[in-house]
Amino acid sequence: MKIILGAALVVLIALLGSRRTFTRVKLPLGARHLYLTGTEYALIGFCLGDRLLGLLDQQSLVGLNPLLYLSLGWIGLMFGIQLDVQQIARFPRHYFQLTVIQATVTLFLCFVPFSMLFYTIGELPLPIAIGSALALGAIAVPTGQSSLALVVREHRLRQSTVGETLAFVAGLDAVVGLLALGFVYGYWRTTAIEGSVIWISLTYLLISLGLGGVMGVLLHFLTRLRCTQEELLLFTVGTVVFTTGAAAYVGVSPLFVTAVGGFAIANGRGAKVRILRALTAMEKPFYIVVLIIGGAMVTLQHSWYVLLGLAGLFIILRFSGKTAGGWMASRVLSPPTPLPRSVGLGLISQGGISVAMVVSFHQTIGGSTSGVVLAMALVALLINELLSPRLAQQVIGKGG
Repeated sequence: MKIILGAALVVLIALLGSRRTFTRVKLPLGARHLYLTGTEYALIGFCLGDRLLGLLDQQSLVGLNPLLYLSLGWIGLMFGIQLDVQQIARFPRHYFQLTVIQATVTLFLCFVPFSMLFYTIGELPLPIAIGSALALGAIAVPTGQSSLALVVREHRLRQSTVGETLAFVAGLDAVVGLLALGFVYGYWRTTAIEGSVIWISLTYLLISLGLGGVMGVLLHFLTRLRCTQEELLLFTVGTVVFTTGAAAYVGVSPLFVTAVGGFAIANGRGAKVRILRALTAMEKPFYIVVLIIGGAMVTLQHSWYVLLGLAGLFIILRFSGKTAGGWMASRVLSPPTPLPRSVGLGLISQGGISVAMVVSFHQTIGGSTSGVVLAMALVALLINELLSPRLAQQVIGKGG
């Protein structure tokens, strides 16, 4: 009964919240941005969890796994279906170069210090220390797409080359993080399976790619049938449920698998425009579901000061990676319109795909270590969403 009540509560909040969140409200800049991106639902989830009200305890969260997998799969499919190679290739080459440079620098600057910290001070086994640190690096890479759009809209900033560049980077840099996270799931299995670390990791990565490809083909054939938009939505839900269930059974990320499936659909022939329309209709409720359940998953097995210290270090390292990567790109690249040295400051917002990545990681891996990663990432998310509007406004305002 408690599981049913918990599911009903989460769905009710998500449906009501999707109608009220992401709208204009009169609040201070940082708080308004936090509200507009729906980040406050992570706090609501935490309040409903074991640490406070206990309405979403661990047993209830286990019962909500199907809903969580569907939500993660929906977000992954929504992200992947926007990766149309022909459309992306129309943008200037330096857009891609900036994306890769800042993503790689951010991933590296978060991965190396945390792998050393987890292994030496945390005394974790080396594979777990490396896997957790690589997951943090992957989670640090994505930039919030909606955040930049909201900043431009809220402050009526004129369209600029810098703003367009930042929007492109925010739409594509999560690919680097998802690939790294897809590798982590296989690497984590090497702690329980004997054999070559690289071979086992690549095997699980190939399994994820294969499942995603099968999903893309399946949904492609389903959409070739003549059907209404409501029937197409039902087909899409069924395909996502089937694929995420298979991913959970194998032990790989449902988010990564469905993102691959979305990529396959985006670059094949089919009713991808209609699918995107169906996905968009349910994107906000599923995003809120992930935020609520992610917040409820935080158990705080470590003391507050340790958690805040780790989250602070993560924020600093991610900030350093974004700014250093942007500065490096501005020095190395030679675009028609020079990039400001501070271009990385416009990429501080983490966004929904980052939340989905860390929740998917904790859900699939489990254990206290992934719980720490989840808590750190959610705390960092709240702080970064408060800080990012002013920084993005300054960078976009300088654009030419």
